[in-house]
Order: sequence, then C-alpha cells, then structure tokens
Amino acid sequence: MSSQRHDLAVVGAGPVGALTALLAAERGFSVALLDAAPELGNAPPDGEYDLRVVALSPGSRALFEQAHAWPEALAARIQPYQRMHVWDADGKGEIDFDAASLGRESLGQIIEVRVLQWGLDQAVAHHAGITRYADSKLQQLIPDTQGSHLHCANGQVLAASVVVGADGRDSRVRAASGIGIETRDYAQSGVVAVLDAQPAFSDCARQVFTPRGPLGLLPLPHEQVSIVWSVEQAEAQRLCGLSDEAFCQELAHAVGDQRFALRSRRVSFPLRLQHATAYAQDQVALVGDAAHVVHPLAGLGMNLGFEDAAALITALDTPRRLRAPRAIDAARAAVVVGTAYVLVHEHRRKGKKAKKLAAEEAGSSSEDNGLSAQRLIEVLGESANAAYQLIEQTRKMVQQKHQETRALEHQEEPRA
Repeated sequence: MSSQRHDLAVVGAGPVGALTALLAAERGFSVALLDAAPELGNAPPDGEYDLRVVALSPGSRALFEQAHAWPEALAARIQPYQRMHVWDADGKGEIDFDAASLGRESLGQIIEVRVLQWGLDQAVAHHAGITRYADSKLQQLIPDTQGSHLHCANGQVLAASVVVGADGRDSRVRAASGIGIETRDYAQSGVVAVLDAQPAFSDCARQVFTPRGPLGLLPLPHEQVSIVWSVEQAEAQRLCGLSDEAFCQELAHAVGDQRFALRSRRVSFPLRLQHATAYAQDQVALVGDAAHVVHPLAGLGMNLGFEDAAALITALDTPRRLRAPRAIDAARAAVVVGTAYVLVHEHRRKGKKAKKLAAEEAGSSSEDNGLSAQRLIEVLGESANAAYQLIEQTRKMVQQKHQETRALEHQEEPRA
C-alpha cells in the first residue's frame, strides 16, 4: 500500500500534540497530525466550567500566539491572575508575590483545557501545512531508511522522517519504539471540583499546605474557583463521598475565612511520577506526558509539554535556517532529534534538584505531607530558570553539531 510522506508525524492531537504540529507547520514543515478522535465539531465550549484547567505560564501563552492558536474569542472564559498567596496551614509561614513586582502584566492565565483545545483545533483546521487524520489510532510503527511508516487501526498508512509521540502517559509511540519508563506511585489522589467562592478570589491564585496535603485554588471568571486537593487515596474517597455541604465546610476550614458552594461534581484521579528512560530514539521523539508525568503541585505538567514542543521544533528547524535543505532527511533527523533531546535531558538534569524535591516532598512519604511555601517557590524558580536557558542551549549545540557534520562532509569530498 502506498503511503503519503510528511516531514513530521505527530501522534496525539491533544494540546501538546496540536501545538507541536502548529509550531512545526509555522516553520514550513509538512505535518501529519494523527488524532484517535473522530471528526471535530466547530462549536466553542460553553456552559459550566470544566474540571480540567491549567495555570498557563506567560511563556506558554506566547507559544500559542506564535502558533496563531490563542482562543481570543473565548476570552470571557479565561482568568488572568496577577497575584499568588502561598501559606502553611500550621502557621509556619506565608509568601505573597505579584506580577507588578516582576515587571509582568500577569503571572499567567487560568484556562480550561477544552478552551485551549478549541483554539488549537481551529488553528489546525485552517493551516495548509497540517493534514489531520481523524479516527487514526496508531497500531504499528515500522522504521526504514527514510524515517518510519505508521500503520493505523483504520488501515491508514503514513510515512514520516520524524515521528513525535504526543499520545499521553500510555504512549503507543513510546512502547512501539521500545522506550521504557520509570514510575513512582505517590499513593495519593487529586480531588478536583469547581465552586462558587465568597469573598471572590478575583486575580489571586492560592496554595495552602494542609496537614492532609497541598490544596491549590485557582480563580475562574464569575467568582468561581477550581481546586485540586492532593491527599491520600482513602481520604480522597472520603472527600468525594461527603455531602456537598459537608465538603464545602471542610474546604472552608482548610482555607479559612471563605465560603464555598459546589458548581460541579467531585472527581479524584491517582497521582504518580513517570519519566521515559529516553526522550528520543532514532527518528522518534517524545513530548508531554509521553515523556514525563509530574505531580500537579508545582504547576509544571502541561507547561513542560509546551516547552518540549518548542525545544524540539527549534532544534529541527535550526539546520534549515543554516541553509540545510527544508525537508528533513532521515539521517539528519536522527542527529538533530538526538541533539535536541540530549539538551532536554540536560534541562531536566539542571532542574534535577528541584524536581527531586517536588517528587519526594509532594508525595505521602514526606514528613509534613507537602512542600513548605518557601520550597515551592524554589521549585518553581529553579525549573523556570532551567526552561529559560533551554532554547539558547539548543540553538548553540545544534549549530555546533551542524558545523561538525559539514566539516566531516567536506573532508569526505573526493579531491580532483
């Protein structure tokens, strides 16, 4: 069976996969986007706020704007926040900081994942450089001299020089490439809900470290708030089983001087740490949850996935900007993907202390069952600093690799 060839095939059309596809297409690469879901509807999200929200960093928003995917039409559902208040419930200390003191317009945006997805879907649908394959679940990944062939359960066959696995924590791309994972079960669950809050949270995100576990409260429009409470699994079951009134009372007691009323159901999900043993292998790269799943406490998860996308596409694009051919040949792809993700490993290593701290102290094994306020700031600061350096490091090292390759090619040229 003949197959259409693309520069990149991105497997997984969630927020990280769709953004990866758009960033690549903006650089001029031909992109196949494999989506296990059927054809999309065009209706924007409305009604009650969804349980899945993300605290989007300013850097991540910049990537969405670069990809022409920021959902401006749904601005009424997006809540910027200018302040953050972090404190220990036992009175050990507190920290307040705001955007103005950092010279920023805001610290970030609280936004529903489905709103992000809608903006991305609209941009994908209108981008000539992306071919979206709906109802296409990867079944087999076969490498060849030109890259890889992707066989889908619906019979679709594609070919690509680079395959990007953006298909989540149970990634089929990762498994098909023989890349292993390292996991740690926190023996905790996150309890999520949307509530009315009085007094209103307005533009302030809050984090309180309770004896039961850390509780994050993110402001939403219309005086509502999204919460995630990380607690032991038995406690999560108990909290979800309480009456609405009893749950709101316990939440108010944990936060102090606050009244709540539920606007949604309560849902819990297990928390675990997971990292792929390699982020790239041959012509395959992993991004987002396919590469790493982290505790929600530090707010890194989806933002890290967006950073992955930017780092990978920057690395792939650098040889082209250094006058290499536009289309990616398989050999060059292997070098560039490997170089980029060596750098991602370096990025992770530089933030190792922060990540180890988040993993160990956010888990149930820590003495106080949570990070102190000061340590949370250290985690965020060190990880953000490592992320800030990643793109420049990528550019420099890929340029060096390109120069070494050109020098080797020159040496091998036959002499007259």
